[in-house]
Amino acid sequence: MSAVVMAKKEGAVALARVTIRFSESEADIEARIEMACRAHEEMDDGLPFDRERVRQFFEWRLMKPDRCLLQAERGGRVIGGLIGVIAAHPHSPALGASLEGYYVLPEHRGSLAAIKLLHGFRRWARERGAVRLYVGITSGINVWRTDRLLRRLGFLQTGGNYRLSL
Repeated sequence: MSAVVMAKKEGAVALARVTIRFSESEADIEARIEMACRAHEEMDDGLPFDRERVRQFFEWRLMKPDRCLLQAERGGRVIGGLIGVIAAHPHSPALGASLEGYYVLPEHRGSLAAIKLLHGFRRWARERGAVRLYVGITSGINVWRTDRLLRRLGFLQTGGNYRLSL
């Protein structure tokens, strides 16, 4: 007997699948603010969290056609998000897409959310003519795990991120 059939017989509920879509509504913005608050708490970098500033950050980016706001959902709940931008390189007319922010709630890491968000961003960027995708890891959260994921997806490491408190 398969594990799925056995689970159904035992009354187990199958996990809802992870879906990816663009953030669009006020409810989406609210969910993204809550997730940003969780990310901020996890980073624990000593800076204050300003909900109104975060709201303006999302609302402004939502209106810009050169910005990509994707969210991962499971069972109708936002469990991850990505913000990206597309622009010409400073030294070339070729377009590049860069990640501005990327986060998956800790309890959903290891699901397909992170991979699906990156694939969605890649598709969005390619449809707009980007020839490169750039991802930086600036949060300090699970850097080694994110590095491993990005390498598995074909990304090449080209540098590093550094911070100095003043």
